[in-house]
Amino acid sequence: MEAGRELNDFSAGIWDKEISEMDEEKIKTLRASKDSLCADYKTMGKEEMLSLQKSCEGSDELISE
Repeated sequence: MEAGRELNDFSAGIWDKEISEMDEEKIKTLRASKDSLCADYKTMGKEEMLSLQKSCEGSDELISE
């Protein structure tokens, strides 16, 4: 989700201006990263996804300690 959010934030920031070659390369890089990180989730079944979600619910508490 973070990769998608980063891509959306960057895209929104350049929406009103002419896109430079560097901007275009960054968008391609961010899109490739998002696609790579999300590939497994595109074909994952509902039950497996819910199981992963449940296993992650306590992870925020572990990180903040």
